Amino acid sequence: MSYAAQDVLSAPAQRRPALWRVILGTLLIGGLYMAFMTGWFFAQSHWGLPMMFDGEGRTPTGLTLLLWSFLCLLLAISIVVPVLHRRSPWGLLGPRDRFLRGFGRTFLAALIIGIPLALIPLPGGLEPEPNLPLDRWLRLMPLALGGVFVQILAEELMFRGYMQGQLAARFSSPLVWMVVPALIFGLLHLNPNEGGANMLLLIASPTLFGLIAADLTARDGSLGPAVALHFLNNVSALTILSLEGPMSGLSLYTLPISAGDPALRIQIPIELASLVVLWGAARLAIRRR
Repeated sequence: MSYAAQDVLSAPAQRRPALWRVILGTLLIGGLYMAFMTGWFFAQSHWGLPMMFDGEGRTPTGLTLLLWSFLCLLLAISIVVPVLHRRSPWGLLGPRDRFLRGFGRTFLAALIIGIPLALIPLPGGLEPEPNLPLDRWLRLMPLALGGVFVQILAEELMFRGYMQGQLAARFSSPLVWMVVPALIFGLLHLNPNEGGANMLLLIASPTLFGLIAADLTARDGSLGPAVALHFLNNVSALTILSLEGPMSGLSLYTLPISAGDPALRIQIPIELASLVVLWGAARLAIRRR
C-alpha cells in the first residue's frame, strides 16, 4: 500500500505530534461539543425558536436541527486545534487543490456507480414505503442537504482530519492512525436501545466506512474523497431511503423494518458490499493526478 500522500496531510501536525496532545485534544473537543450542544438544546427549549428538536430525528424538523447541531462540533474543533496544536482547523482538510480535485472526482465516480446500485431490488421481498409527500420533501431539501454537509464535514474533520492526521504524525503504522479512528467512529454509532441482536452488524457499516475513508484520505492527501463519499452516503441514508424510526424524518421512503429487525441481517451485508464497490470506484477516480 502506498500512503505517501498521508505525509502531505500530516505535515502541519509534525510541529506538535505528541500523543498526549491528541488524547487531550480529543477529550477537549468532545467536552466542548457537549457543552455547546447543551446550549443549543437550551436555546431551542427556552428561547421560543420555531423548530424544536424531537430527540431522535423522527420528524423533518427534528432531524434537520440534529444535522445542523454539528456546527457545535465544528466550533469545538476550531477552538481546540489552534490552541493545542498551533495550526489552522481548515488545514485539516489538506491542500485546497487536492481537496477540490479529490472531492470532485470521487463525487462524480460515486454518483455514476451509486445510482445503478440503488436500483438493485431489495432482498427478502422488502418494499420501500412512502414517508414524505414529494412536494414537501423537495421544499425540505435545501436545509436538509446543507445539514447533511455540515454533519459529515464535522465528522471528517474530527476523525480523518484531526485524529488520523495527528496520529500519523506520531506513528508510522496504519494500524494505529487508520484503525483506531475508524473503530471509535464505528462505536459512536452504537445504539443498544435500537439495534438489539443486530447491534454488532449495525456498527460494522460505519466502521467499514471509517476504514474506507481513512484509506482514501491517506492516498489522496486530503479529505476531499472522504467528504464526497460520506456526503453521498448520508444523503442516500437520511433523505432517500431510511429505516423506520430514529433518523427517518427527512427520508422520501422508509423500509418497514426497525434497526433490531432480523430481516435487516440480509440487507446489511449488501450495504457493506456496496460500500466496497464505491470504495473501488473512488480509488480509481483519485489514482490519476
